[in-house]
Amino acid sequence: MEYEGKFWKLFNADCVEGLAQMPDNSVDCSVFSSPFSSLYIYSDSERDMGNASSHPEFLEHHGYFARELFRVMKPGSVICDHLKDTVFYQGSSETGESGLYPFSDMAIASYRAAGFQLRSRTTVWTDPVLERSKTNAERLLYKNIGQNSRACATGMPEYIAVRRKDSSGIKVGEPVQHAVAKWGPEKYEVDAKEIGQSHAQKLLKEGLIDGVSTALLSNLAEACKFPLDQWQEWASPVWMNHSRGTDVLNSSYKGANKDEKHLCPMPLDLIERCLNLYSVPGDIVLDPFGGIGSTGYKAVTMLRKYIGFELKPEYAKQAAKFLKQAENSNDTLFN
Repeated sequence: MEYEGKFWKLFNADCVEGLAQMPDNSVDCSVFSSPFSSLYIYSDSERDMGNASSHPEFLEHHGYFARELFRVMKPGSVICDHLKDTVFYQGSSETGESGLYPFSDMAIASYRAAGFQLRSRTTVWTDPVLERSKTNAERLLYKNIGQNSRACATGMPEYIAVRRKDSSGIKVGEPVQHAVAKWGPEKYEVDAKEIGQSHAQKLLKEGLIDGVSTALLSNLAEACKFPLDQWQEWASPVWMNHSRGTDVLNSSYKGANKDEKHLCPMPLDLIERCLNLYSVPGDIVLDPFGGIGSTGYKAVTMLRKYIGFELKPEYAKQAAKFLKQAENSNDTLFN
């Protein structure tokens, strides 16, 4: 099944099969949260990678996906994957031990084998108290400090792994430019207006807007400003200043309890950072694991084009609702 709007297309389909239908070198940016191996069961479909019987089986399936993703990405483009390691609870692993499985390392190796270059792996701070309340993890119990602290361990962070498709010797598309406050406030404003105008022209050329209003130009100019303190924060290897999992589509709307909720939606503020750094308005943004539409929602509100795949019909239906809301919300930008 297919859902569609002016800025977006969403397919209720297997992402590997869907990617196989896409042309080579056609995607500008990809932001997603892939299944964390078998940590969560999202659906009962045999095509769901999360239903793999073991980590090696998952990685075998992941390799097919990574190779297709590499093929459709444009040279010089970037993918951002939301990752975390997984836990072996007592007796749950293939060998019966407990502890952590370094899923983030295994996923990064899979993408590297497909051809992607690892550019960075940012640690996203998480709250160990919240983790303890959600998972009942014994290693986080304070009482263990008094009994045997060898049984204790730290909380599990999340990661944003950034990878790039090599563009050596290949002509690539337009750069992602921002106005930087380096040469004084006057030039800062001039640069922002010029970059904003170029984005408006791209939107016109792509047929995404019918005309350029003063309000649109103002919004585009403001969106491409990048203050020094913002870059200092985002360039940090550890992101502390973020919503910490509260800025998600599951809780963004009244009546969400009536709709399909996602087990682990990617926070919207992290998606926005990735899209701001690695794409411009009018770019094609891909999410192969669409879920309830978090990446698509931010992409559309930021005037990007979105292509998504989601295997679970209930998630795809809910994602289409959020994508329509996003498209309606950015109508005010054109007036």
